[in-house]
This record gives sequence, structure tokens and C-alpha cells, in this order.
Amino acid sequence: MISFIQRTLRLCCYSMLALVLHTHAASASTPTIVTTIPPLSALVTWLAPHASVDCLLPANADPHRVQLSPKQVEQLKTASLLLRSSRDDGHWAQLRTQGTTLDLWPSTASHPHEAHEHEQNNHAWLNPQEVAQILPQLAQALIRLYPQQQAAIEQRTQAAIHSTQIIFQEWQQQTQKMDLQHRGVLMQHPAWLNFFHALNIPVWQVLESGNHGQEQGPRVLDQALHAVQQHPNSLLIGEQRHSNRALDWLHQHHPESPFITLDALGSPDMSWTALMRHNLHILTHP
Repeated sequence: MISFIQRTLRLCCYSMLALVLHTHAASASTPTIVTTIPPLSALVTWLAPHASVDCLLPANADPHRVQLSPKQVEQLKTASLLLRSSRDDGHWAQLRTQGTTLDLWPSTASHPHEAHEHEQNNHAWLNPQEVAQILPQLAQALIRLYPQQQAAIEQRTQAAIHSTQIIFQEWQQQTQKMDLQHRGVLMQHPAWLNFFHALNIPVWQVLESGNHGQEQGPRVLDQALHAVQQHPNSLLIGEQRHSNRALDWLHQHHPESPFITLDALGSPDMSWTALMRHNLHILTHP
């Protein structure tokens, strides 16, 4: 009786050990991807829907005041791929991994705090043309992680590039209907500057000088007020996660200029096409 119980316990222990080893081996062989901001996660799942992706920036968090937790730092170390855009997350600390780092839109500055104001690729994921250019590079990185899914990833990449063209056309058509190519805009933050230039929409002024600047002193406000007086039908574009007090002030002093607030980051579960169409809806329904 005792030997039967011992054999049963021994078998249970072996089974549990085998299960633990199998689980550990499976987790070790499963690639993990970490992104800094939600739109980059959206690009990954666009091409590889079953990929395991963790975004470091929580929903509705301020990307300019990021403090990684010890768990996130450990998560970074073990990631198979870190996907980032140093023109936008260059000020984040502790972005190091033992795996591969893919910087989709690298900063041209020698130091992240020296980035040139209004750098053209700032928030480049908001320009469908920029996205179309980097999708093949991202696809190759994902194929290295998931070689068995190469054909599917390549097929999705071609479909995604086609979707970027459709999105660009939708924005082009709607902004032409709104006559923005003549009216022009003023922006709180240069997030949309790259895309609006691609749409041939004049940007009369950007109030912030870079990713974090708030330099809306009396001179800047005077210049902005003069710009809206010169272009009375121009559109004022604020940005979520930024203070838009200067645009509020301009709108109060010049109510003829409509004021909207766009969302450059979206949420971790929002697809890239959903993000772009969400902002297009805000633009066309002020």
C-alpha cells in the first residue's frame, strides 16, 4: 500500500516537472515584442496579428513623462525585438534589450535633446507615405522572428501598403473639400506637420518648438494672432496629451478660426487605419 502511494506521488512529481519544463521551453521559444508607443504596436499586429506585443506606454499616459517600472525594464531585457521611434521616444531612459532593436524613424541628432525643432519625421506614423516606406523593413524583422509565417506576413504587408494609399486619398479628398489647401492651419504641436506638408496644406505656425517645448510667450502668441488675422479661416489644431491653452486663447480672440483636438497616439488596441480614420472624423466634424 505504501509503495503504491510512493509510486503515485513519484509519477505526479514527474508529471509536474515535465509540465514546468515544457511550459518554460515553450515560453523561451516564443518571440516577444516590446514597443514604446501604441501606433508601433498597431503596425506589428497589422503584419503579424498573432504576435505577442507589449506596449510600454499605458493608455492615456503622457509620453513626455515616462518612468519605466522595474517590471518593464526586465521585460525589455528579455524581449526578442524592441520597436521604437527615437525621434519621438529618444528622451526615454533605459530602452535597452538583449534582443534586436529596430528604430523605425531614428533621430538625426547626436543627442536626443538636441533634435532639430519641427523635425520632418516627428510622429512619422501619422503620414501614410512614411508608413508605407517602413512596412517592408518591419516585415523583414517579423519574418526573422516568425519564419514559418513569411508568406502570410509578406501578403499582409502588400495589403497594408495598399491601405496606406487609400487612407492618404481619403485625407486628401476630405481636406480638399474643406479647402484646407488654401485656408491653412495653426498647430499646437508638430505631430501632424509632416503629413500636412504631404497634403500640401500650409501650416502658418507651430506653437511648440519640439516634442516638449511649451514656449508660448507673448511674442509667440502675438505672431499666432497675427497669422490667424491674416488667414481668418485657418483651422486651429490642438493635440491630446498636450496643453492647448494657447490655442484656446487664440480661438477666444478669433472665433472665426475653428478649433479641433487630434489624437496622435490612439490606444494600444487601436489599429493604424482606425487611428487615422478616427482623426479624419474629428477633422471633418469639428
